[in-house]
Amino acid sequence: QSKTTTATLWINIKAANDKPKIITNPVNFTIGYQPYMLFGIFSVSDIDNSYLKTNLSTTVGAFSSTDVVSCYSSNTICTYEGRIVDTNKVLNSLALKMPLGYFGNITIAITVSDEEFMVTDKVDLVVSLPEVGPILNVPNKIELLEDSSSLLGSLKSNLSLELIDV
Repeated sequence: QSKTTTATLWINIKAANDKPKIITNPVNFTIGYQPYMLFGIFSVSDIDNSYLKTNLSTTVGAFSSTDVVSCYSSNTICTYEGRIVDTNKVLNSLALKMPLGYFGNITIAITVSDEEFMVTDKVDLVVSLPEVGPILNVPNKIELLEDSSSLLGSLKSNLSLELIDV
């Protein structure tokens, strides 16, 4: 007669941290207006974590946010640290303001970290903003003295124009 022996073997599988993911939707047209909303260009996910640190940078222009949940922004760099759902809200609320009349390429780079892994991606934008002519700043009010003997002399001393070429 055969003998059977039963044993229990416990296997402990340690979870491995997966890298965060950046989902990028490239822009396939020329941007001709500003500020340009970056809605839908980037989103992030991480199957293991709910908290990420995200950095965005641009080669030209400055970031601004239209959402209450905002990122720390220093013109060309935007940093946000928080839950993934809030990170995606921030990414969808960012606008890029470029110099008036700008014509050329802009690269927006994104870096996402879960404190173990860091991933990066980028999007290249083609920008052709309408040229803007010079701006003439004229004072709102000109005051002339009632008893002034020279209208032209009074205008010269009280009128200053500023011409800005952008």
